Amino acid sequence: MAGKKNIDLHVCATKMSDDLNKRYQNNTFNKIIHITNGLFNGDGGKLTLVFDTPLPPKGHIKESERKIEQKISDFTGVVTLAYDLSIKKKKGSMEIIVAESNTSCIFTLHYNLYVPTNQQVIEVPPNASFKKVRDILCRNIPPLEAVEPGSHFKEFTLGTAVDFGESKTVQFKHLLEKRTKNIGLAQRLIKNGKFMCYVSAFANHSAGHIYIGIDDNGIVQGEKITLRDQTDLKKEISKAIGNMIWPDNSNMQGGEEKRWQINFEAVKNTNGEIVPSTFVIVIYVAQCPGGVFTKQPESYQINEENEAVKIDFPTWKKIIVEGLERDKDDGKEINEASYEADVDEMLTELLNDNCEWSELKKAAENAQTTHDEVDVRLLCLSKLIKYCLRKGYYEKADEMFEEYKTILPESAKVEVFEVMEQYLLCLKERSNGNFETSYEIAEKCLNKLDKIQPGIISAAFFVLIAIVVNIIAMKKKNQSERNPFVSKAKQRNITIRLNVTYNTCTDSKLRKQTSDKRFT
Repeated sequence: MAGKKNIDLHVCATKMSDDLNKRYQNNTFNKIIHITNGLFNGDGGKLTLVFDTPLPPKGHIKESERKIEQKISDFTGVVTLAYDLSIKKKKGSMEIIVAESNTSCIFTLHYNLYVPTNQQVIEVPPNASFKKVRDILCRNIPPLEAVEPGSHFKEFTLGTAVDFGESKTVQFKHLLEKRTKNIGLAQRLIKNGKFMCYVSAFANHSAGHIYIGIDDNGIVQGEKITLRDQTDLKKEISKAIGNMIWPDNSNMQGGEEKRWQINFEAVKNTNGEIVPSTFVIVIYVAQCPGGVFTKQPESYQINEENEAVKIDFPTWKKIIVEGLERDKDDGKEINEASYEADVDEMLTELLNDNCEWSELKKAAENAQTTHDEVDVRLLCLSKLIKYCLRKGYYEKADEMFEEYKTILPESAKVEVFEVMEQYLLCLKERSNGNFETSYEIAEKCLNKLDKIQPGIISAAFFVLIAIVVNIIAMKKKNQSERNPFVSKAKQRNITIRLNVTYNTCTDSKLRKQTSDKRFT
């Protein structure tokens, strides 16, 4: 499947732009999008739309072109659309040309992966950052406190508003449609697929409860339920949830009491009397890190017959988690460097957001579970040590320092992590108020800094030096003693900018290298 593809698709331009031909439009545009998606996920290529007449009306061509661009931008985003796709109109045809993309992953038309907001559950959009999707799959998302089973509200009064609202862990639903002989309560709940969206969202976040029998305004309406309905509902929910895609190692096999629970809470009238056969159905969905999908994500590749075929879920997940396969000898090295950069970015964001210790520790553990390399462990340790020094947990920091020193010789980048070690020592002395000692350590490390590639680590080191030098300068009593340190601080600031600029350039180059080989 390697190499650029050239595919012809015969279409009717008039029907493509005529809203009276909805079925033809949907089928044709779906074929175009599936093929284009497959070209983006491969080595690029050309899709030629061959019109049924040599000179179709210009208005139809223009309208078709607009719709094609819109549908493609939905999964690529406008930047990729602008730089990696071109459309050429010729006599009797239209060429959709896809360049070899610079993305480090594949494009997905529908993730079928949901997350909750305070008012609704939302599908992760196709042009969302695949890094965030990978974080969900790899459990790199900071752990959230999960809602416990059995913690739902149990008292309901017919026609009265409840004293809680919808949130990231609560959703209301009222089955307005009347039952028929052919459509029971269970089918009415599950038939449009919305129920599975709730399950996916709560499982991917912090668990939650679905209250069936409460309308959008929070008014208790109740649901008329027989004993037969209760049995059918449990059976159909178990079947629907079982058909969803759950993490392989979720330890959630077994249905009820594992992934979900159901309770039928009696509804009372305003006099406190139980209303016969009227309940609020409360369905609990358990938290399940690792990605819960309503169905298989939709992403395509082009096979040997030039047909767009859906990528199966295990292959799709492997590409999202590990990146595209590469023929280059240095592919593994590039991929690992990219992963380390992602881990560094994620942990740094947590540190900057003043996260809790448990959040940072869990995120670091998840990162190491995915890539159990010494360098990833050292990177995680450095962030954990930095957190402890910021918070004044010096004893805990010393314990991790010892582990850091022990495994440092096993690193593939010993010189880089030696500099990181000195940086952390400087930070420790600065945290203790020993600014002169911190400065002395930093000065002794300058020769080691010259031996490593400029980047974020070296830039961070020079930031620390500049801060310490400024503090020392401020503590000097007169201007003559202060000036040499002020001058050094200015020099360090220039060096910082050079290191950050170099890192930005090399990072862009790394991202480009990472995507040089496409999925085949």
